[in-house]
Amino acid sequence: MNFQKLNEFRFLREISIVNVVRETGNSVQKTLQMRVCDLPNLTSTQAIQHMKEYVSCRRNLFSNLDLLFPTESGSMFLSMKFKQNLRKLLTLAGQPISPSHPAKMTEHQIQAVLNLKFQYQRSKFQQILSASLLGFQGLRPGEVANLKKEDIDFDQKILILRETKSQEVQNAPIHQDLISPLEKYVNYLKQGEYLFIRSSKKPWTRKDVYHSAQDIGETFGIQGVNPRKLRSTAAHQMVSVGVHMNIISEFLRHKDKATAPRHYTPVFDIELVREAMNSLKFEGSSDATEE
Repeated sequence: MNFQKLNEFRFLREISIVNVVRETGNSVQKTLQMRVCDLPNLTSTQAIQHMKEYVSCRRNLFSNLDLLFPTESGSMFLSMKFKQNLRKLLTLAGQPISPSHPAKMTEHQIQAVLNLKFQYQRSKFQQILSASLLGFQGLRPGEVANLKKEDIDFDQKILILRETKSQEVQNAPIHQDLISPLEKYVNYLKQGEYLFIRSSKKPWTRKDVYHSAQDIGETFGIQGVNPRKLRSTAAHQMVSVGVHMNIISEFLRHKDKATAPRHYTPVFDIELVREAMNSLKFEGSSDATEE
Protein backbone atom coordinates (compact mmCIF):
# COMPACT_ATOMS: atom_id res chain seq x y z
CA MET A 1 0.00 0.00 0.00
CA ASN A 2 1.27 3.49 -0.87
CA PHE A 3 3.14 4.91 2.14
CA GLN A 4 2.22 8.52 1.40
CA LYS A 5 -1.47 7.71 0.99
CA LEU A 6 -1.40 5.89 4.32
CA ASN A 7 0.17 8.93 5.97
CA GLU A 8 -2.61 11.14 4.60
CA PHE A 9 -5.21 8.60 5.78
CA ARG A 10 -3.80 8.58 9.32
CA PHE A 11 -3.72 12.37 9.55
CA LEU A 12 -7.29 12.84 8.25
CA ARG A 13 -8.51 10.03 10.52
CA GLU A 14 -7.05 11.62 13.65
CA ILE A 15 -8.37 15.08 12.74
CA SER A 16 -11.83 13.70 11.98
CA ILE A 17 -11.94 11.86 15.32
CA VAL A 18 -11.02 15.09 17.13
CA ASN A 19 -13.81 16.93 15.28
CA VAL A 20 -16.41 14.26 16.05
CA VAL A 21 -15.56 14.16 19.77
CA ARG A 22 -15.62 17.95 20.08
CA GLU A 23 -18.83 18.53 18.10
CA THR A 24 -20.96 15.56 19.22
CA GLY A 25 -19.80 15.25 22.82
CA ASN A 26 -19.18 11.52 22.32
CA SER A 27 -16.32 9.83 24.15
CA VAL A 28 -13.25 8.80 22.20
CA GLN A 29 -14.13 5.14 22.72
CA LYS A 30 -17.67 5.55 21.39
CA THR A 31 -16.38 7.51 18.40
CA LEU A 32 -13.88 4.79 17.50
CA GLN A 33 -16.70 2.22 17.51
CA MET A 34 -18.72 4.09 14.89
CA ARG A 35 -19.68 2.38 11.64
CA VAL A 36 -19.70 3.82 8.13
CA CYS A 37 -23.50 3.89 8.18
CA ASP A 38 -23.40 6.10 11.29
CA LEU A 39 -21.73 9.18 9.84
CA PRO A 40 -22.06 11.94 12.48
CA ASN A 41 -23.80 15.27 11.90
CA LEU A 42 -21.04 17.88 12.08
CA THR A 43 -21.76 21.60 12.14
CA SER A 44 -18.61 23.57 11.35
CA THR A 45 -17.62 23.98 7.71
CA GLN A 46 -14.05 22.96 8.47
CA ALA A 47 -15.08 19.76 10.26
CA ILE A 48 -17.45 18.81 7.44
CA GLN A 49 -14.72 19.36 4.84
CA HIS A 50 -12.22 17.26 6.77
CA MET A 51 -14.75 14.44 7.13
CA LYS A 52 -15.45 14.49 3.39
CA GLU A 53 -11.75 14.27 2.62
CA TYR A 54 -11.30 11.49 5.16
CA VAL A 55 -14.23 9.43 3.85
CA SER A 56 -12.91 9.75 0.29
CA CYS A 57 -9.39 8.74 1.34
CA ARG A 58 -10.71 5.87 3.47
CA ARG A 59 -12.91 4.59 0.63
CA ASN A 60 -9.93 4.38 -1.70
CA LEU A 61 -7.93 2.34 0.79
CA PHE A 62 -10.51 0.35 2.74
CA SER A 63 -13.71 0.18 0.70
CA ASN A 64 -14.79 -3.17 2.17
CA LEU A 65 -14.53 -2.26 5.86
CA ASP A 66 -17.51 -1.41 8.04
CA LEU A 67 -15.65 0.53 10.74
CA LEU A 68 -15.60 4.28 10.17
CA PHE A 69 -12.18 4.72 11.79
CA PRO A 70 -10.22 1.49 11.20
CA THR A 71 -6.54 0.85 11.67
CA GLU A 72 -4.35 0.27 8.61
CA SER A 73 -4.84 -3.49 9.14
CA GLY A 74 -8.63 -3.09 9.18
CA SER A 75 -9.15 -3.72 12.88
CA MET A 76 -10.69 -1.60 15.64
CA PHE A 77 -8.68 1.55 16.36
CA LEU A 78 -7.83 1.55 20.07
CA SER A 79 -8.28 4.64 22.23
CA MET A 80 -4.75 4.39 23.62
CA LYS A 81 -3.22 4.25 20.14
CA PHE A 82 -5.27 7.23 18.99
CA LYS A 83 -4.04 9.31 21.94
CA GLN A 84 -0.44 8.33 21.18
CA ASN A 85 -0.85 9.42 17.56
CA LEU A 86 -2.46 12.69 18.61
CA ARG A 87 0.44 13.48 20.94
CA LYS A 88 2.86 12.84 18.08
CA LEU A 89 0.95 15.34 15.92
CA LEU A 90 1.04 17.93 18.71
CA THR A 91 4.80 17.44 19.09
CA LEU A 92 5.29 17.74 15.32
CA ALA A 93 3.26 20.96 15.40
CA GLY A 94 5.45 22.35 18.21
CA GLN A 95 2.64 22.26 20.75
CA PRO A 96 2.49 20.96 24.33
CA ILE A 97 1.13 17.41 24.45
CA SER A 98 -1.14 18.26 27.38
CA PRO A 99 -4.05 18.52 27.22
CA SER A 100 -4.31 15.88 24.50
CA HIS A 101 -7.93 14.86 24.92
CA PRO A 102 -9.93 16.27 21.94
CA ALA A 103 -12.54 17.87 24.17
CA LYS A 104 -9.91 19.68 26.24
CA MET A 105 -7.47 20.77 23.52
CA THR A 106 -7.10 24.52 23.03
CA GLU A 107 -8.01 26.20 19.75
CA HIS A 108 -4.35 27.08 19.33
CA GLN A 109 -3.36 23.41 19.61
CA ILE A 110 -5.98 22.36 17.09
CA GLN A 111 -5.04 25.05 14.56
CA ALA A 112 -1.36 24.15 14.86
CA VAL A 113 -2.17 20.51 14.09
CA LEU A 114 -4.39 21.54 11.17
CA ASN A 115 -1.48 23.52 9.76
CA LEU A 116 0.28 20.17 9.25
CA LYS A 117 -2.31 19.25 6.62
CA PHE A 118 -0.23 20.46 3.68
CA GLN A 119 2.69 18.35 4.82
CA TYR A 120 0.56 15.20 4.80
CA GLN A 121 -1.21 15.95 1.52
CA ARG A 122 1.71 17.45 -0.37
CA SER A 123 2.40 14.31 -2.41
CA LYS A 124 -1.14 14.43 -3.84
CA PHE A 125 -0.85 18.14 -4.63
CA GLN A 126 2.52 17.54 -6.29
CA GLN A 127 1.11 14.88 -8.57
CA ILE A 128 -1.75 17.07 -9.77
CA LEU A 129 0.37 20.21 -10.12
CA SER A 130 3.22 18.52 -11.99
CA ALA A 131 0.77 16.95 -14.46
CA SER A 132 -0.81 20.39 -15.00
CA LEU A 133 2.57 21.95 -15.73
CA LEU A 134 3.29 19.21 -18.24
CA GLY A 135 -0.10 19.29 -19.92
CA PHE A 136 -1.07 22.96 -19.80
CA GLN A 137 2.38 24.54 -19.93
CA GLY A 138 4.11 21.97 -22.14
CA LEU A 139 7.12 21.87 -19.82
CA ARG A 140 9.82 19.23 -20.03
CA PRO A 141 10.46 16.89 -17.05
CA GLY A 142 13.71 18.58 -16.04
CA GLU A 143 12.07 22.00 -16.13
CA VAL A 144 9.31 20.82 -13.79
CA ALA A 145 11.70 19.08 -11.39
CA ASN A 146 13.91 22.16 -11.00
CA LEU A 147 11.23 24.76 -10.28
CA LYS A 148 11.66 26.71 -7.04
CA LYS A 149 9.35 29.10 -5.25
CA GLU A 150 11.13 32.19 -6.56
CA ASP A 151 10.82 30.92 -10.15
CA ILE A 152 7.13 31.87 -10.16
CA ASP A 153 6.57 35.55 -10.89
CA PHE A 154 2.94 36.28 -10.09
CA ASP A 155 3.27 39.96 -10.96
CA GLN A 156 4.16 39.19 -14.57
CA LYS A 157 2.39 35.80 -14.51
CA ILE A 158 5.39 33.91 -15.82
CA LEU A 159 7.45 30.85 -14.93
CA ILE A 160 11.21 31.40 -14.93
CA LEU A 161 12.79 28.24 -16.29
CA ARG A 162 16.46 27.97 -15.36
CA GLU A 163 17.18 24.35 -16.34
CA THR A 164 16.19 24.21 -20.01
CA LYS A 165 17.21 22.12 -23.01
CA SER A 166 18.93 25.13 -24.57
CA GLN A 167 20.87 25.81 -21.33
CA GLU A 168 19.41 29.31 -21.34
CA VAL A 169 17.01 30.88 -18.85
CA GLN A 170 13.57 31.06 -20.45
CA ASN A 171 10.23 32.59 -19.45
CA ALA A 172 6.89 30.88 -19.97
CA PRO A 173 3.49 32.54 -19.43
CA ILE A 174 1.39 30.84 -16.76
CA HIS A 175 -1.92 29.32 -17.86
CA GLN A 176 -4.73 31.38 -16.35
CA ASP A 177 -6.25 28.34 -14.60
CA LEU A 178 -2.95 27.56 -12.84
CA ILE A 179 -2.32 30.97 -11.26
CA SER A 180 -4.61 30.51 -8.26
CA PRO A 181 -3.52 26.90 -7.47
CA LEU A 182 0.13 27.91 -7.73
CA GLU A 183 -0.38 30.88 -5.43
CA LYS A 184 -2.02 28.70 -2.78
CA TYR A 185 0.64 26.00 -3.14
CA VAL A 186 3.73 28.20 -2.86
CA ASN A 187 2.31 29.99 0.19
CA TYR A 188 3.27 26.86 2.12
CA LEU A 189 6.86 26.91 0.82
CA LYS A 190 9.92 28.70 2.12
CA GLN A 191 11.99 30.93 -0.12
CA GLY A 192 14.42 28.83 -2.13
CA GLU A 193 12.39 25.65 -1.64
CA TYR A 194 11.76 23.32 -4.58
CA LEU A 195 8.14 22.93 -5.62
CA PHE A 196 8.47 19.16 -5.80
CA ILE A 197 10.24 17.02 -3.22
CA ARG A 198 10.46 13.37 -2.25
CA SER A 199 9.49 12.03 1.17
CA SER A 200 13.22 12.24 1.97
CA LYS A 201 12.98 16.04 1.40
CA LYS A 202 15.31 15.80 -1.60
CA PRO A 203 14.13 17.54 -4.79
CA TRP A 204 12.51 15.58 -7.59
CA THR A 205 14.49 14.43 -10.60
CA ARG A 206 13.29 13.90 -14.17
CA LYS A 207 12.43 10.31 -13.25
CA ASP A 208 10.13 11.46 -10.44
CA VAL A 209 8.23 13.67 -12.90
CA TYR A 210 7.95 10.76 -15.33
CA HIS A 211 6.67 8.33 -12.68
CA SER A 212 4.22 10.90 -11.31
CA ALA A 213 2.71 11.36 -14.78
CA GLN A 214 2.36 7.60 -15.12
CA ASP A 215 0.68 7.35 -11.72
CA ILE A 216 -1.90 10.04 -12.40
CA GLY A 217 -2.68 8.41 -15.75
CA GLU A 218 -3.31 5.08 -14.03
CA THR A 219 -5.50 6.85 -11.45
CA PHE A 220 -7.82 7.87 -14.28
CA GLY A 221 -7.50 4.55 -16.11
CA ILE A 222 -5.27 5.91 -18.90
CA GLN A 223 -2.27 3.78 -19.79
CA GLY A 224 0.99 5.09 -21.26
CA VAL A 225 0.80 8.64 -19.94
CA ASN A 226 4.20 10.33 -19.84
CA PRO A 227 5.61 13.89 -20.00
CA ARG A 228 6.40 13.73 -23.73
CA LYS A 229 2.84 12.68 -24.60
CA LEU A 230 1.34 15.43 -22.44
CA ARG A 231 3.54 18.04 -24.14
CA SER A 232 2.71 16.64 -27.57
CA THR A 233 -1.02 16.53 -26.80
CA ALA A 234 -0.97 20.22 -25.84
CA ALA A 235 0.67 21.10 -29.17
CA HIS A 236 -1.74 18.96 -31.22
CA GLN A 237 -4.68 20.56 -29.43
CA MET A 238 -3.39 24.00 -30.41
CA VAL A 239 -2.99 22.88 -34.03
CA SER A 240 -6.54 21.48 -34.07
CA VAL A 241 -8.03 24.84 -33.07
CA GLY A 242 -6.02 26.78 -35.62
CA VAL A 243 -3.16 28.27 -33.58
CA HIS A 244 -0.38 29.46 -35.89
CA MET A 245 2.79 27.36 -35.97
CA ASN A 246 4.96 30.31 -34.93
CA ILE A 247 2.93 30.65 -31.72
CA ILE A 248 3.15 26.90 -31.06
CA SER A 249 6.92 27.10 -31.49
CA GLU A 250 7.02 29.91 -28.92
CA PHE A 251 4.81 27.89 -26.57
CA LEU A 252 7.10 24.85 -26.84
CA ARG A 253 10.18 27.11 -26.73
CA HIS A 254 11.85 25.44 -29.70
CA LYS A 255 15.21 26.91 -30.61
CA ASP A 256 14.65 25.89 -34.23
CA LYS A 257 11.32 27.35 -35.37
CA ALA A 258 11.03 24.60 -38.02
CA THR A 259 10.67 21.93 -35.33
CA ALA A 260 6.99 22.49 -34.60
CA PRO A 261 5.83 22.38 -38.25
CA ARG A 262 7.93 19.26 -38.79
CA HIS A 263 6.36 17.37 -35.88
CA TYR A 264 2.83 18.68 -35.55
CA THR A 265 1.42 19.34 -39.02
CA PRO A 266 1.44 16.01 -40.96
CA VAL A 267 -1.75 14.63 -39.39
CA PHE A 268 -3.69 17.77 -40.25
CA ASP A 269 -1.94 18.61 -43.54
CA ILE A 270 -3.46 15.61 -45.31
CA GLU A 271 -6.95 17.01 -44.73
CA LEU A 272 -5.84 20.45 -45.89
CA VAL A 273 -4.40 18.89 -49.05
CA ARG A 274 -7.61 16.91 -49.60
CA GLU A 275 -9.70 20.07 -49.25
CA ALA A 276 -7.46 21.98 -51.64
CA MET A 277 -7.46 19.12 -54.14
CA ASN A 278 -11.22 18.80 -54.13
CA SER A 279 -11.55 22.51 -54.81
CA LEU A 280 -9.96 22.04 -58.23
CA LYS A 281 -12.40 22.28 -61.11
CA PHE A 282 -11.51 20.95 -64.54
CA GLU A 283 -13.23 22.39 -67.58
CA GLY A 284 -15.13 19.74 -69.48
CA SER A 285 -15.00 17.30 -66.59
CA SER A 286 -18.78 16.85 -66.65
CA ASP A 287 -18.74 16.21 -70.40
CA ALA A 288 -15.95 13.67 -69.97
CA THR A 289 -18.08 11.86 -67.43
CA GLU A 290 -21.07 11.77 -69.77
CA GLU A 291 -18.99 10.28 -72.61
